[in-house]
Amino acid sequence: RARTLPRTLAEYARAPYAPGPFYARAARFLRDAALEGNLYNRYTLGGYLGYWLAPRMKTFVDGRTEHYPPDVLDDYFHIARQLEVRDGESALAALDRRGVDVYVGVGLPVEGEAYYTTPHLDGAPGWVLVSRSVDHSVFVRRNARNRANLARVADYYRARGVPFDAERGFDPLAAAARRPAWAIEEGVVPPDYPALVADRIGTDPVARARARDRLALLAYLLGDYAQTVALDRETLAELPGEVAPRERLVRALLLTGAVGEARLQADELLRRTRGEPPTGRVFRMIQAHEQLALDPRATVPPAAAVHATPFLSRAAMAAFFAAGAPRMGAVPGAPALAALDGTGDGGAATGAD
Repeated sequence: RARTLPRTLAEYARAPYAPGPFYARAARFLRDAALEGNLYNRYTLGGYLGYWLAPRMKTFVDGRTEHYPPDVLDDYFHIARQLEVRDGESALAALDRRGVDVYVGVGLPVEGEAYYTTPHLDGAPGWVLVSRSVDHSVFVRRNARNRANLARVADYYRARGVPFDAERGFDPLAAAARRPAWAIEEGVVPPDYPALVADRIGTDPVARARARDRLALLAYLLGDYAQTVALDRETLAELPGEVAPRERLVRALLLTGAVGEARLQADELLRRTRGEPPTGRVFRMIQAHEQLALDPRATVPPAAAVHATPFLSRAAMAAFFAAGAPRMGAVPGAPALAALDGTGDGGAATGAD
């Protein structure tokens, strides 16, 4: 997206663009890992992804509505919404029918976000997480056709000294522990992640509480819901009146299958807030989760009810990234961060984007 309006072809070629709206790290991973096959992607990203990835990858849609028959767009929205079952077919089944090899989820659980799809395949049978940041995910279908893709992913991480298990999938926090500079460069964790880890076990109680809160939200955004549960339990043991950690804990408990404890925490939230926000959305979310869990005919995972309920404001996300939003290119302080990894290049991936 250019910041200036080019007047000539030369100006157009030189015009800068903001990579954020295009989730450029996801595109860079797909390109550098040399993945191949059929790709499910957000409607607005198709042109950008096609530019970087064609002809090895075929996008599902690329924004040119007039070029697609209605059934393609119907399937696109059906998969993006996840909660819907159409003609008895779930979103996962639609991905199967369309022969999708690689799924790119994007977005944050922010109010007003159009289709938060980052966590949609968390724990989905037959899919392997191969890349994750706070606002994108990449999953590869586990089948014979994609053995070569998974081998390429393993090679990609091996070359960067980042742990990856093709059976269990990519573990973003394990990667951050092993290669913090690489994880910062790739937007897996925020730039102040090493300081957050240190503050969490430090002696300053205020810094400790702030670090724990940000780390809990980070773990949630990365799909490590068990880590979120552990951190938010710590916070609430010290600060039982905090609302945001308790709501987040309810969500993470539902996503880890601890439904009974989630209800108890929701009741405690109701008691402490006296019905004020966010109590209403929490109980609506629990009700939707229970309806899916108790319906023997349901083909939609109960987790979809949680992911379909946004809980963060744009101001909250701005505060989360206040220490400096992850961005493409060099990271400020990279030489110091490189020392954390024991590397000389800061773990930066190759590529000019």
